[in-house]
Amino acid sequence: MLFFLIANVAEALGNDTTRIYGVVLDAQTGQPIPYVQIYFQGTSIGTLSNEKGQFNLHNQRNSTTAVFRMMGYKTERSTIKARTSQKVTIRLVPEIYEVEEVVIVPKRQRYSRRNNPAVELLDSVLAHKKQNALDTNYVAHTYEKLTMNIMPFDFNLDRNAFRRELKFLEKYVDTLALSQTLHNNQNSTTYPYLPISIREKILQEEYRKTSPFKRQRAYISSKTWAGMDKYFEQGTLDANINALFVPVDVRNNNIELMLADFVSPLSSTQGNAFYHYYIMDTVLLDNTVCIDLGFVPVNSYSLGFSGHIYVVNDSSYAVKACIMQVSSKINLNWINNLRITQRFEQQSNGQWAVESTLMETSFVLHRWMKHSLYARYQRNTGSFDLGEKLADDLFEMQGDVVVADSAEQHKRGYWNEVRPVPITQSEQVCDSLSAEVMRLKSFQAISKTVAIVREGYLPTTPDMTFDSSKFDIGPIFNTVSYNGIEGWRVSVGGMTTVAAHPHIFFETHLAYGFKDKRPKGSVALTYAFNSKKHYVGESPRHNLSLFGGYDVEEQSISFENITRDNIFFSFDPASWADPSKWNHKAQYVARGGISYEQEWHNGLSFFASAEYEHNEAAGSVRYYFVDPKLKSINSFQTAKLKLHLTYSPNRPLYNSRNEKSKHLTELSKRAPIFGLKNTFGYMIEHDMFYNHTELSAEYRLMMSSFGYIDMCIRGGAVFGFDRKNGNLRGLPFPKLLFARTVAPKGLFIHKNAFNQIEGLEFATDKYVSWHLTYHLNGLILNRIPFVNRLKWREVVSFNGLYGHLSDRNNALLEGCAGDLYKFPAYTHTLSTSMPYMEISVGIENIFRFLRIDYIRRLTYTEGLGPWQRNGIKVALQLTM
Repeated sequence: MLFFLIANVAEALGNDTTRIYGVVLDAQTGQPIPYVQIYFQGTSIGTLSNEKGQFNLHNQRNSTTAVFRMMGYKTERSTIKARTSQKVTIRLVPEIYEVEEVVIVPKRQRYSRRNNPAVELLDSVLAHKKQNALDTNYVAHTYEKLTMNIMPFDFNLDRNAFRRELKFLEKYVDTLALSQTLHNNQNSTTYPYLPISIREKILQEEYRKTSPFKRQRAYISSKTWAGMDKYFEQGTLDANINALFVPVDVRNNNIELMLADFVSPLSSTQGNAFYHYYIMDTVLLDNTVCIDLGFVPVNSYSLGFSGHIYVVNDSSYAVKACIMQVSSKINLNWINNLRITQRFEQQSNGQWAVESTLMETSFVLHRWMKHSLYARYQRNTGSFDLGEKLADDLFEMQGDVVVADSAEQHKRGYWNEVRPVPITQSEQVCDSLSAEVMRLKSFQAISKTVAIVREGYLPTTPDMTFDSSKFDIGPIFNTVSYNGIEGWRVSVGGMTTVAAHPHIFFETHLAYGFKDKRPKGSVALTYAFNSKKHYVGESPRHNLSLFGGYDVEEQSISFENITRDNIFFSFDPASWADPSKWNHKAQYVARGGISYEQEWHNGLSFFASAEYEHNEAAGSVRYYFVDPKLKSINSFQTAKLKLHLTYSPNRPLYNSRNEKSKHLTELSKRAPIFGLKNTFGYMIEHDMFYNHTELSAEYRLMMSSFGYIDMCIRGGAVFGFDRKNGNLRGLPFPKLLFARTVAPKGLFIHKNAFNQIEGLEFATDKYVSWHLTYHLNGLILNRIPFVNRLKWREVVSFNGLYGHLSDRNNALLEGCAGDLYKFPAYTHTLSTSMPYMEISVGIENIFRFLRIDYIRRLTYTEGLGPWQRNGIKVALQLTM
């Protein structure tokens, strides 16, 4: 109302001005269209409609034709009388819109970067980018809103009995679609949508220009959500949603979005090579004359945008606004369209900051599908307090994002006061909608089944819900498995929840192998010092545990990504054909002790334990002394102290049931991970001490349009010394260091493990290993006609191991200590001049979930058969 009042007052003040004001609507839906480009024809006088579609434009040149232009809509012109003020409602008609077909210049015209005024303008913008960006201490007050909708919601609810149960949904349907540029259905005249979720945040973002590092932190004072997602596990879901929808700034070289790195049209490093630029026009935006700089990507399958950047037409070359959208051909899964509109505001110190961002996208299983999950992410910064900072105690050991304890305790009236833009009537009833849906027996059954599969556990409540279950049975996928030692193995277990006790938790499992005929099991009793919502494994952890167990373990096998007896990893095609090839390099281990662990929001975690361990040889492993005069043993005992430190700055904590599930649900993996592990032990039978130290670092190196590299570097050393005199002594081979191999040896690719090394193949006491995987993201395949439509992506890996075994630990040498254990027949050492190396090439994103690699062993191949030197392995992975 204030907008129109100002317009009418201005009209009364003078009649020498030609003025047009009003609102721009979608012709099919009647929904206001924000950021429409509006200008008087033949002039540089123009503006953009605001977020409600409103505009106010005037001139004193007696220009009478106003042009309304918006990507995805047909251009409209409106004629008014000179020296009058006229209120109009402009209705723009959607058109079939393909970003890669936007014709900014004549299609046959050859593009040249030399003597191109658009490129010269771009160079000036890039040259002034640093001085225009807000780079001083400040606190920004920001509002975020994310809504999810089913669009279009035009299902025939009278079709069958199941759909008739959903008839009540019609009262929640809103027929005002939010953005027609995000939908390809051209047959329907309206696009009704059903809001199913709304999430809101109020946060204060602090930027400190400190030396030597700059730092940005956020304090979330209020947050709320309503809708269907309340019925899903919030910790992992919330973290993954935050990873998908992140704040963006078109002025950055790369734009992190949807778990991918897009090349920004204002990239100082790649922009000029990645995009074609064109000067379109000059317009007046908020009384500021701006140059419309259009851009399109050279390759429409690459991670880039097409759109407009509005540059202030003065010596500052600041960015005032931008509108950009991805191509429908882009190599990005599940995304049908993606559109970003951004506005910048000049601050009191003359620098410019992002004032508002509107991001709209449609998630679909296939881009030709009619129905989609339409997401609208809105971010508005109301003010910037320059020179201010937040209290340090808000962030002590808390990391760069802190959520207030009372953030979720605000009532509805509070949100009605703090929202800069009111939510719609349909969004206000998301909770009522979800409550009605969940009352349906059919949806209760579906949600329970999904929850059981997701959790991997069975609740023990009569209604099969997890909320009130005191004891959950599982993991269900470990119930039946197969390995070479036990043959077929059955297992049953479970854990208590906060419904049984808010701080004391009990976890157990029992297992039996039909081949070795031995029962196994484990128990753990944990006291959680902090409050949990459901399970003991939720982050941040602060737990004290007593534990004990007996089971079979395969030395050197990596179980970073999975639990050891998961049924899906029990299959080895080669071993099924020839059972003698099963990996028998194992031990029976009885273990008990006490442990303490604590995690902090800043990414630091600490783990310490005191353990007793009894090791018994199993399978082909034997403990024979090198000296035949010594009586061989079948087992040995160890007492040890463990200390683990891990630091992963800016890595989100997941409130998942257990540590393993993080690897299956975690989407964002950009945070580096640094680890230090140290084990100090005492071998009772040998009356000697040993110390094992390992350092590790993991990092994902993002390279924008060139993909990314996952890197893992590990290094370790172990040595033994006599208890009585402290002199160095040789260690039996079970305490030496062996390369991590896949678990089990078989069909699947495993993270940070060697694919073509046999268990216990290389013995070392000092080593360095590396695992490098280069994901090219279609860098080559995107440029091959017809093949690019498959949206396959290249992947290359290079793994290596360099190690050394000291003479005192080498049981293969003549004259070695007699109390060393003989090495197994398949164990040998690495040459100091030649590391072990293997390389793989593969294709990922096949059918959007399958990766296939060809792996070749490059060194230590003498005497190996073809399938020992080469391998084919697969991975099942869902990626964006």
